[in-house]
Amino acid sequence: METGQKMMKKLTKGIEESKKEKERLAGKKEKLLFTFKEIEQRPSQFKKIIKKRNELIDQHRDVLNKAKSDYHDLKKTVDSLRASEVFKELEMKGKRYKKRLEDLQIALTKHMEQYRRKVSLYNERVGDLNVVTQQRDDIKKQYDEWRKKRQFSLLICFRFRVLDEFMAGFNTISLKLKEMYQKITLGGDAELELVDSLDPFSEGVFFNVKPPKKSWKNIANLSGGEKTLSSLALVFALHHYKPTPLYVMDEIDSALGTFLNS
Repeated sequence: METGQKMMKKLTKGIEESKKEKERLAGKKEKLLFTFKEIEQRPSQFKKIIKKRNELIDQHRDVLNKAKSDYHDLKKTVDSLRASEVFKELEMKGKRYKKRLEDLQIALTKHMEQYRRKVSLYNERVGDLNVVTQQRDDIKKQYDEWRKKRQFSLLICFRFRVLDEFMAGFNTISLKLKEMYQKITLGGDAELELVDSLDPFSEGVFFNVKPPKKSWKNIANLSGGEKTLSSLALVFALHHYKPTPLYVMDEIDSALGTFLNS
């Protein structure tokens, strides 16, 4: 009994495996049928492609034949032109133009060579000009320095000469001022004094006066009448040093008192 059951199980299992194998084979069969159908359809597709290609070849063959025909016609035309006088004339013109072009190229080469030589010569002249210009500038600079030194020397000499002349005149005018003031005031005294004796032209001159019976004072500190007398004495001293033909004085006695007027 048990042996029968085991046999039944084995048979049942075998049947199931057979069914699965059958299903697997059926699926494989369907795939093979589909592949076979595709293979059957491919020749027709290939035939269509080949047909299209043959049609294209036929079309291009027509174009190629037409191009060959046009080429032969054009060749015949060119051959006829070569044989004609017009082509010969054109060929002669072409040769003349070619020769003229060659001549122009030779002339251009010569001109370019001349241009290069002139440019080189120009650069040399520019270099010489720069050297001469630099030398001129150096000489001019040295000349300017010497001229400045000379002017400075002349200025110093002129300054010393003017200083000598000024001091001579200053001393003469100072002595005459003293004399004239003493005469005008009957006993007074006056003098001119340099503010800076080393450089007389930088500061100026003091005008100091000593009226009779009074102390020394600057002219700015005197009264109106004393200033008038001091100024007259200075004018007379200047006239003694360098006479002037005409003097214009307006009311010079307005500041003088009765005693000074007398």
